[in-house]
Amino acid sequence: MKRNNQCAAAVLLWVALGAAAQVLARPAPADNPLQISIEHVSVSVADLHKEVEWYTRVLGFHATTHYQRAPDFELQAMHIPGFHIDLISQQGSSRPASSSRPYFTQGWGLIIFRTAGSIDSVYDQLKASGVEVTAFRDNKSKSISRVDLQDPEGNAIEIKAKDTP
Repeated sequence: MKRNNQCAAAVLLWVALGAAAQVLARPAPADNPLQISIEHVSVSVADLHKEVEWYTRVLGFHATTHYQRAPDFELQAMHIPGFHIDLISQQGSSRPASSSRPYFTQGWGLIIFRTAGSIDSVYDQLKASGVEVTAFRDNKSKSISRVDLQDPEGNAIEIKAKDTP
């Protein structure tokens, strides 16, 4: 599946760290001297309303706080238990040029979630919602180990099976 720029600089710190923070216990102070954990991330988008609808319909986020600082700036907070994403529309913002080689564009590459449920069920639900999704299978067991998809603006998302390293 073509990764249409892997959300390059537009995906500002997405959920990769947030998913890990939700799944893993907080590190002991010696392993995390500042005792930090991910709280939320923000992503700049071109079409706020389209993105809000997609994150709600496809990933199950819930729109909560809406904020409009000025006519050219709008923010919609999207929540799931323990985490949220701020979708931000800023007039004049732009996405870096597309690259067919995503890791040759600097910036955050993709969101990685881990499902606590069945990855097969996640795959089926995504397909049923009309999302283009690619399943990757474990070489030994041949079961799905992860699925890759993109939001409407091409921001890459990966969902891993609960027992996948």
